[in-house]
Amino acid sequence: MSVNARIRRAGLFALALLSLAGAAQAQPPLVIEPKVLENESTVTITVTSNGAFDLSGITRQKIGFRQFFQERFEQSVLFPAKVDATASRLTVTANIPNRRQQGEQLMNIDFGDMIVSLKFTLAPPFVCPNCRPPGACVNKVCVFPPPSKCNPRCRPPRICNEELKRCEIPK
Repeated sequence: MSVNARIRRAGLFALALLSLAGAAQAQPPLVIEPKVLENESTVTITVTSNGAFDLSGITRQKIGFRQFFQERFEQSVLFPAKVDATASRLTVTANIPNRRQQGEQLMNIDFGDMIVSLKFTLAPPFVCPNCRPPGACVNKVCVFPPPSKCNPRCRPPRICNEELKRCEIPK
């Protein structure tokens, strides 16, 4: 066998391997993001489709949530409040009345002739370590209010009159 024939044969073999590797990494039909949600009073979940499912017809009534191994007729821990759907993207904002709820959950999407379940996890909410008043945990960072011109700080219900630099009762 000539050198050119061997190179051609090796090139075809490499091309075949690359196409198999590409097929092995195909995107699943539906993807839920994020996979882990902090249990806050409101959460936002995004579902994307690779084209196998048309998400544009999904409404709030076609979405349900339940715990992963929960009995079928028990009440859900999440309640869809707002749904924004296009053909390839579904954004669901849901309310969580029980903030102590944790663990694996299922989001059920009713397509009429089938129901698809996507699994995600509810984790405890993040708390800024060592963040004490007057600091507040904002976007996972302990943030302090700007320094007051009143020294010492005013105690409620009094507020600081920054021009006169004194505490006053609001009128």
